[in-house]
Amino acid sequence: MNSPGRHPRIWLLVLLAGTAWLYYPALHSAFLLDDANNLRDLALLKQDGWLHYVFTNTTGPTGRPLAMLSFAMQASQWPDPFGFKLVNLLIHLVNGGLVFLICSRVVTAQVVPGRQKALFCLLLTAIWLLHPIHLTSVLYVVQRMTLLASTFMLLAVLLYLHSWDVYNRGQRRGGMAGLLAAFGLLMPLAVFSKEIGILAGLYTIVIYQTLLRDKARDGTWNLATLVCALLPVICVLAWLLVSTEFEAAYAIRPFSLYERLITEPVILLDYIRLLVLPQGSRFSVFHDDVVALSSMTVPALAGIITVVLSLVFAIAGRKKYPVFAFAILWFFSGHVLESGFIPLELYFEHRNYLPSLGILFLVVWLLFRIHACLSMKTLGIGIALVYVSLVVFTTKSGIGLWEQPLLQAEIWKMNQPQSRRALNNLWIMHMQYGNHERAEELFHEFRTIYPEDFYPMIRYINYLECHGEPRPDEADWQQVTEFAAKAAELHYSVVTTFDNILYRQYRGKCKIEHPEYYLYTLEALINNPGFKSVRANLHELAASYAALAGDGPRALVNINRALRERSTIANLIFKARILHALDRADDARKLVERIENRLASRPGKALLYKKQIEVLAEEINRQEDDPS
Repeated sequence: MNSPGRHPRIWLLVLLAGTAWLYYPALHSAFLLDDANNLRDLALLKQDGWLHYVFTNTTGPTGRPLAMLSFAMQASQWPDPFGFKLVNLLIHLVNGGLVFLICSRVVTAQVVPGRQKALFCLLLTAIWLLHPIHLTSVLYVVQRMTLLASTFMLLAVLLYLHSWDVYNRGQRRGGMAGLLAAFGLLMPLAVFSKEIGILAGLYTIVIYQTLLRDKARDGTWNLATLVCALLPVICVLAWLLVSTEFEAAYAIRPFSLYERLITEPVILLDYIRLLVLPQGSRFSVFHDDVVALSSMTVPALAGIITVVLSLVFAIAGRKKYPVFAFAILWFFSGHVLESGFIPLELYFEHRNYLPSLGILFLVVWLLFRIHACLSMKTLGIGIALVYVSLVVFTTKSGIGLWEQPLLQAEIWKMNQPQSRRALNNLWIMHMQYGNHERAEELFHEFRTIYPEDFYPMIRYINYLECHGEPRPDEADWQQVTEFAAKAAELHYSVVTTFDNILYRQYRGKCKIEHPEYYLYTLEALINNPGFKSVRANLHELAASYAALAGDGPRALVNINRALRERSTIANLIFKARILHALDRADDARKLVERIENRLASRPGKALLYKKQIEVLAEEINRQEDDPS
């Protein structure tokens, strides 16, 4: 294969423009899964303040404030998904540029001849940018967290490589300063975008010990690298293992730690298969149909043996087979957190965003080796073109589906008949499009497949409240409440549905005529032992619906019970609002003082709630001044 000329960066710009052109039609596609739940409070940005939105997110241990800040900067574009997906695409393009720059630094003559280096890096960048496994990372808006974390991780790796060169040129102080900046500044920025940012150190060590193993070594540099890169990862993994939340998190999963550990190797091998040979029908946002293995079956044993042997061979042969070692160690290093022992969901494509780079590096290297071994050089070029065409065609087909949300939902459900989320997504789409007959069919299908699941019942009756003719009456709600008392299948979507109904009410999208019916249903769920793990959430919601129904005493009882389960500042502020609504201004004022005293020792957190407390105190003082 010949070099693309003396201006590879011009070809890189062409590649980035082509990627943007390919993705552009899908930027108008709909929000999915938890997109709306993470973004909807953008509508309250002026009311609650930027700091509250950026720093009170509960996704992940860090709250991911940098990712939330990036969303806050787009508040004026909510609820149009186009602007959010456009920014995601731009970040993806930046990451593609960083992949090219890193590749240019790590590809040595041991990988490909020097004259082919630019072409190798362009081909790798092209396949990585255009691979269909990254569609969800770009078009599923909240995965901006993954995209941003990857940006800072790639910058950390790039700065490390540059600093190493500086150090080896004799500028030791400058080189060490760069190393410290890579791990002391860029890696924390990655972590505050998403916790996977802590893996920047592992990625760096993989490059250092494989592709660049033949470079000059230095004891001081080696020690600094190991301490700065490995120590944070070890500390995080140790903290997760001893965390009190670890066991509780597994309690809400349908699998145990053992089941997860024997299942993930099979999933990791499936990721590799899809990276090497992309299959359009397999790419989706929904993978809840992947079931954990319950015992050491043949697939589990084969998966574990394959992963372990691959790692052993990669580590042992990293000097003789650096490309294979890099591919394997980079890929598995990128999955240490999300595909390891942490009780996350089993399968998500976006977990491969950076890890995929290792496997694709090996694929591109193999294409170059095939070309070099063939006597007919045009055949080697043809094989490479066929492979790239397969990647582009699969991605183009996927983007065509993202352009047509209803068709996409139908195909996802057809391809994944066991996926509860795919069925739910299709049902929601038909409700949003006003296809009442099809929505009712899907409701009955949902109830047939999941007869003990309360979610479809509350979702559908609220849909009828907003769009049905006639609207549900007291008898209909009596059936819902009775079912809530005996429902046995818990999904957190029940909580988010009640929350979303409230949101739609306050945004004027669907008026609740009888909030007391929702309240009775919530109280039935609270008394249902199957919903014990979300009882605090249910009490918070019951307090909100009681307040909406004008039943202040009932709201106060529920918020007090919620506080016993979970004493948060947000709940205390809500309680003060309820007291204020009950004309108990003195009690409300005393509670506000308690909140301020509690926050006095935590000035950072006080800033997050400052605006809400000021508005509440002003309302209480106004009530005291004018009791009428």
